[in-house]
Amino acid sequence: MAPPPRTYHHGNLPQALVVAAIEAMAEAGDGNVNLRDIAARVGVSPAAPYKHFAGKSALIAAVIAEIRERLEAALASAPSLGATPRENAHALAEAFLMFAQAQPVPFRLLCGANPCAEFAAPGAMQAPRHLLQPALNDISADGCASAAFWSLLTGFTLLWLDGGMTDVSPAAVIDAALAGLVP
Repeated sequence: MAPPPRTYHHGNLPQALVVAAIEAMAEAGDGNVNLRDIAARVGVSPAAPYKHFAGKSALIAAVIAEIRERLEAALASAPSLGATPRENAHALAEAFLMFAQAQPVPFRLLCGANPCAEFAAPGAMQAPRHLLQPALNDISADGCASAAFWSLLTGFTLLWLDGGMTDVSPAAVIDAALAGLVP
């Protein structure tokens, strides 16, 4: 007699699918995923993800939200040097770079530089510039200055991850960017 079929229960399937998608993106290197593979990775049927996500775009939106939370946590745990607003902004920028270095594929997705970005829901790709905003406000209340720093930091980080900026120190680039903002 054949054993009875095993029933499967997953404690938090949506979160498990998000984590599995992030892991699959990192392993693939290009960030592309499909729901069937993610379901297999978690050990559920190919139909199971659709009970929690309407499709790939909904899963990618949840992945982006998770990555944003991880980045927020990394920046929140950055050491606050406290001496000057510029040093605080520098510490946040270094935490930003460390996050990107530790999780390059998810970082690229967050910045829209990933094949899965096309599947993201509208508005999901908004740059999380607000994460650096408190430190930047201490330097300059000018919204253009914070946008310029955010753009430079994000662009540099993507180039650095791709090996296009190996001849410069990230700390020196951060210093130069901040020097341009601080009167």
